[in-house]
Amino acid sequence: MFGNLQDSQSLAVKITGDSSGLQSAAGGATAALGGLKTAALGVATAVGAMGAVIGTKAVKAATEFEQAMANVEAMADATQEQMTQLTTKATSLGKETKFLITDIANAEKVLSKFGLSAQEVTDSIDGITNAAAASGNTLKDTSKSIIAVTRGFNMAVKDTQKVADTFAEAARSSGAQIMDLASGMRFIAPIANEMEMSLETVTAMLGKLADRGIEAGQAGRWLRSAFTQFAEMKVGKATEKAKKAIEKFGMSIKDVANMSLMKFVTRLKDAGATMGDFATIFTRRSSTALMVLSQLGGELGNFTDKLKESGGAAKEMAETRLDTLSGQMDVLRGSIGLLMTKIGQKFTPGLEDMTRGAKNAVNQMTALVDNTKDLDEVMGKPLATSIRVVANALKYLVLC
Repeated sequence: MFGNLQDSQSLAVKITGDSSGLQSAAGGATAALGGLKTAALGVATAVGAMGAVIGTKAVKAATEFEQAMANVEAMADATQEQMTQLTTKATSLGKETKFLITDIANAEKVLSKFGLSAQEVTDSIDGITNAAAASGNTLKDTSKSIIAVTRGFNMAVKDTQKVADTFAEAARSSGAQIMDLASGMRFIAPIANEMEMSLETVTAMLGKLADRGIEAGQAGRWLRSAFTQFAEMKVGKATEKAKKAIEKFGMSIKDVANMSLMKFVTRLKDAGATMGDFATIFTRRSSTALMVLSQLGGELGNFTDKLKESGGAAKEMAETRLDTLSGQMDVLRGSIGLLMTKIGQKFTPGLEDMTRGAKNAVNQMTALVDNTKDLDEVMGKPLATSIRVVANALKYLVLC
């Protein structure tokens, strides 16, 4: 009997001990669950904060693109159908290139300011985008430069791709850069076109002069002077000193009328003309460029022919520049920008309605304050003045 009592006590002790362990385990589980709940709340808070940041950036991207396209519409005076076409083009390039969709829209605005129609903008933007990507320059600056060259040579707007390809090939085959060539062309394109000189010929000149250390912008100024003087010679206009210098080398001013510029300077060089002779016939500054060109022989013609076969060069050059980690990061940035814009566009209609409602409410409050003559007496002058200041400040912020 005592043995049974002892066994019962031992069992009670064992059960009590086991119960304490169970309670301890349960307490640990509860604490673990509490920690898990805290962690989950932390994750949820972080996700919520991240969502708020993404939402804010998305709305910002969408509103900037919307405003950019509104600017295009204002400049281009485009129909709704044409605006849809321009928007679709900007979206397509935002997906395919490194540029943000808003940057593309701003480039469309620049082209519209030059007087291009909606269709002309659509036709020209591909070439300009390729030139910008190939040169590493901004779309805005590239748009201005390429269109200026296109118009200088009286080319169709759709020929912007030809300009981009010609410059790209020249840039990878000479010491000149794409935007340097565009800078030089601004001085000489119109006069070169009047002299019936091709884009490729003049570009080859600038490229070869760059190889000799003459920067394209400087070369453009010197060649403009030379082209202008030679155009005058072709109609019999030249100084007496220039006429005598030409006769010294077995030609007359009348012979010039039937010659190209390069044929004329090559004849002078072959006849033994010096830098001083070139300076007498032309000017001291332009003579430097012309003397260099006269010494090229067939090299200039070969380079010109190469430029005439440059189709696709700008796109190839752009793809090469982007075929790196840094380049692909730029492309990814453009794609993310497009994604953010698309997300933001889902929110902007509702936010626009809310903003209009807030503006109307603020305007009503402002009118009420302005029309209450005894507001100072009812609320006290300091408080009434503060209300007016706040109301007007809110109105200013909403309208801006």
